[in-house]
Amino acid sequence: MAGRPAHRPSRRAEIIEAATRVFAEKGPRASMIEIARECGLSPTALYYHFAGKDELFSAAVETVAEQVEEATAQAERDATSPLPMYQAVEAVWRWNAEHHNEARLLYSWTTSGPPAARSARERFVDYYRHKVLDRMPGRPRENSIDDLVDRLAARTYMTLAMGMSEAWVNGEPIGGTHDQGQIVPALAVVSRRLTGAP
Repeated sequence: MAGRPAHRPSRRAEIIEAATRVFAEKGPRASMIEIARECGLSPTALYYHFAGKDELFSAAVETVAEQVEEATAQAERDATSPLPMYQAVEAVWRWNAEHHNEARLLYSWTTSGPPAARSARERFVDYYRHKVLDRMPGRPRENSIDDLVDRLAARTYMTLAMGMSEAWVNGEPIGGTHDQGQIVPALAVVSRRLTGAP
């Protein structure tokens, strides 16, 4: 494979984009050769930008997590008032539907990926856990027990949301349905019941 030059700065983004497609389909077992073929570069060119497959996998996961976070941030910027939980959930799931393969990488394949990718996933969960806490009425709490209850409720909600997202991207029915039109409002109601967030 002749390949293209490795050193152009935009190559890194192109490599991550190609790696995301390949990893989303094959998971962490995908090879650097497959990724090089996907982006039209020589395998050596990939190593110019990334020390190895684990680093590239983790970079792909980070990029996908940032894209989901940006989708939520954009929905917040577009809102005329504070974004209610339903619309926040809807923004994430709309992104999931429009970027199914990338969502699969974040929600499903990351759990069996390298430690840096699992850390990126945990940072993603923490980001949304704090978003949930920020929406909860009466925050911050003065009483340490009430504060702990809030934190546990936010953690429980995020565990549920991540599990549902993983099931959905893998084609498993959630509550007997694959229909986002039913899943999203149900998830928002569960969130309100757990956290009191509007």
